[in-house]
This record gives sequence, C-alpha cells and structure tokens, in this order.
Amino acid sequence: MSSWEFFSQTSGAVEADATLKVVCDGGCSADPPAAPADSASDWDGSSKGVGTVVTYSCTSGDKK
Repeated sequence: MSSWEFFSQTSGAVEADATLKVVCDGGCSADPPAAPADSASDWDGSSKGVGTVVTYSCTSGDKK
C-alpha cells in the first residue's frame, strides 16, 4: 500500500498520508499455561512479548 487514507477532524476531509505506518507488536494474546500441581512458574503475570521465556519448576523437589 503506498498511502493510507484517514478522516481528518482538522480539515473535515479524507486525506492521504504516505508516511502513516502501523506496527504490530508480536506476542501472545493469552497467558501461558498455569503451572501444574506441585509446581511453580517464574512468569511475572504480564509479559507476553516475543522472546518471553517461562520456566516451570517442581516445588516438591520430585522431578517427574
């Protein structure tokens, strides 16, 4: 697409703007899976961006 068109509230007309860009921030829309019974995760409760790593650990010391 060479330009976007939008309604300008300033001019009251539809205008074209070749410099207008949309940037999609990649990431997950849903939370990671909850930690299973007898385990915990290090997820901070909000991070969902690309490259986020969530580690699950056994809390009982019994690694099954």
